[in-house]
Amino acid sequence: FFFFNDTATTEIYTEQIVGSVRCVQETDLDALLTPTAATPAVPHGKSQKLFLSCCYSFVFNLLNYPTGSVPITQVRDGEEKYTKEDCKFEGDMFFKVAQQAMEGSKGLPVGVQISTLPFEDEKCLKIMKLLEENIGKHSFAI
Repeated sequence: FFFFNDTATTEIYTEQIVGSVRCVQETDLDALLTPTAATPAVPHGKSQKLFLSCCYSFVFNLLNYPTGSVPITQVRDGEEKYTKEDCKFEGDMFFKVAQQAMEGSKGLPVGVQISTLPFEDEKCLKIMKLLEENIGKHSFAI
């Protein structure tokens, strides 16, 4: 029963998203540029508790849209904190784990993701390449 309920909910959600994407098609946009994640690269072992930071990619995965991520900058000195101003729910688990993950994150990559319509994989790759060429490649702390 739960599978069918989840499937029906997914189909309704997909229809709503596809409706929004049709609006994008009508505006002649080539792609959507969105954050890759709500945090920079997550330290090993922290991703299980921070999986919601990847929520920006979930919808494109669900719809099978070609999507790729490109690092465009890195965490700079003074930005390696997740503060009360960054989150309305400072007492929740995400806030606490995000704070821990941000500690020592200076130099880690911060990216954007490019998403194109289905079957426009080459367009997605081309835009990713253009971003990388025009913003420049970075060397990141590992």
